[in-house]
Parts: sequence; structure tokens; C-alpha cells
Amino acid sequence: MSATIPAVGAQETADVVPCGECHDTVVAAFSVNPHATARGRNADASAICASCHSGGADHAASGDPAAVGIPRGDAGGRLCLTCHAGASHNDIEPRGVHAARGVNCETCHTMHPAGRVPEALLAGEGSSLCVSCHTGVAGSFRKPFPHRMHDSAGGTSKAGMQCASCHNPHGRGGESSLVRSRAGEVACLSCHTDKRGAFVYSHVSSEVAGCLGCHEPHGSANP
Repeated sequence: MSATIPAVGAQETADVVPCGECHDTVVAAFSVNPHATARGRNADASAICASCHSGGADHAASGDPAAVGIPRGDAGGRLCLTCHAGASHNDIEPRGVHAARGVNCETCHTMHPAGRVPEALLAGEGSSLCVSCHTGVAGSFRKPFPHRMHDSAGGTSKAGMQCASCHNPHGRGGESSLVRSRAGEVACLSCHTDKRGAFVYSHVSSEVAGCLGCHEPHGSANP
């Protein structure tokens, strides 16, 4: 999702120190990171560091690595949400199902990736990150009739349809974690447009339970 990046606030100004004088390789690598590019080409690299890391001045004066605040856990998540909180259905829900179970931003995202910057700063490729925890769902894709576009579950992020095509990992859980279109339609209809209707004689189950009333979305023993 897109985010509006605020300027460095007064409380962070004291921590704007020349990080690149010591951490030149980190600062150079971070220049292509979405968090750096969102601030524009002319942004001060040290100011970008201070947006997320506190204690820069103390660290520079003492040389103590522990003086630098590294956003982690719930506190780290709250810092991420100062930019990444939104109001649409598919945005990040602070009380989401993952957050309630101790899964925080750094569980799935890496802020300082080594080498190539991965899509959405994910710590793993494609749906492999999701199925590493959701092993039961991974098993569903091994049924005789899996979701045709999702044969790549657990594969690379570029290999067809992935978990995030239908699920919002930042949602509250249940149906509220299913991605919806701008028109408010369920994710299924983004591909299965012929089922969109309106129909003169609608199937009653689709009106009451939706697509999942009859279909197993990950994989089934029936065609």
C-alpha cells in the first residue's frame, strides 16, 4: 500500500547525525529502499535514518550500539503505522489477526534487506512466507484440484496468483481479511467476472454464504 511519509519531526531532529560517515555501506544500500525513495531524491540520508531510529546522537557520542533504538515488536508496529495506517478495506488494521497473535511487521518484512530489494520488503518469496505458518492451507494446495492459478503456492512472488491476491494479511481475520475491489466485490470476482451477475435467478447459497458456501478456495477433492 502507498504511504504518506511525514517530514522529520522536532523530537527526531536531535538524532539527525551523519550516519553515513560510519555506516556508509548501509546508507548506500538503503538509497534504493522504498522508505528512502518515498522521501525524494534530495532527502538527507541521515534524516531518513532518524525517522525510524532514535538515539542517533547518543550513539555517535558514545559509540555504544545499544544506544540506537531499533523498532521491534508492538512498539515497532506502532511506528510503522504512523505512515502505513489507512482507512480503506485493504489497508493495515492495527488490531489485525496477525498482530493479536504476536506476529509483527518485522516477522514478515525486512527493512534492511541484503542485496536485491524484495517486493514489498518481504522476508520470503511469494506465498512461501504465508505457508511457513499456515501449513494446513499449504496441504490444501496438494489436493487433486487446487486453485488453478495458485499451483505456485510456496513459490516465487512472480509465479502467478499468490496468497495476497485474495487475502489482506493486515486485516482482522475471517471475511474481513479477504481483499475487496474498489467496488466492494469479493476477491473471487476479480478473476471470475462471469459470476458477477446480476442474475435473474441467483443461486440461494451465493446470496447467503457467498462463493465459499459451495467452493473450497485453496483445493478440493472434487473438480
